[in-house]
Amino acid sequence: MTTPKRPVGRPRRADLDELEKELGLTRRRIRQMLSEAKEGATAPDTALGQARLTKTLLEIERLQLLLENERLEQRRLKGELLFRQEAVELVTAPQQAIATALRDFGKRMAVRLTGQPASAIEGTLSEWVTNTMQAADNAILKVAGTQKL
Repeated sequence: MTTPKRPVGRPRRADLDELEKELGLTRRRIRQMLSEAKEGATAPDTALGQARLTKTLLEIERLQLLLENERLEQRRLKGELLFRQEAVELVTAPQQAIATALRDFGKRMAVRLTGQPASAIEGTLSEWVTNTMQAADNAILKVAGTQKL
């Protein structure tokens, strides 16, 4: 009876394969770490223990960042937060509407206010301010769309 030939290549060691996948290190480095561990050092003091601890700490940090990003995204979806560009648009939209109204103020009001009594001037200016603020509000609503404000 003949025995089957051993396949070409290194013999399989499940423990080394598992550590290689877990830590992302070479088999040579893992064997070195395991030999250091056999010399009597306690688990946290060995290179293998340090590698596992470092990998675990990095994974914890990565998961904390993911969790924080998900919390921020959840707040954004609720309408509590805005992206920077959205916030800039919300601020500049009414500013542009007011700036346009102020640029046209002299042309529109000069003729209307000439020779008018004080009460008529006050009413005209009050109406103009109301219209300007309404234009600013409309600009905000146009930019905000369906966002909750």
